[in-house]
Amino acid sequence: MRGYVAATGAALLLLVGCSSEPSEAEQRAADCEAFAAETPGTLELDWATDVMSDPNSAPEEHQEAMKVAARGERDRPYDCDVPADQKLFEHYREMRSQ
Repeated sequence: MRGYVAATGAALLLLVGCSSEPSEAEQRAADCEAFAAETPGTLELDWATDVMSDPNSAPEEHQEAMKVAARGERDRPYDCDVPADQKLFEHYREMRSQ
């Protein structure tokens, strides 16, 4: 009987713990970790492809997308805390939320 009560209590704790949504800080930390694990260069090309295929993109955005795609490979990993990576991090979080 004790084993049954303990198992039921453990299952209840598991359900309660698993059912809550992560906080914004926890979600950002998880997104940062996944962002850093991406292969360098893939997000730039994905962003450029999205801009080029969007008929509502401005000509300036098309130019920037072509420059990004032409530059090719990236020489460092992604870091969500580096200001230069903020636009890509926002794009990455949008992709993950879809």
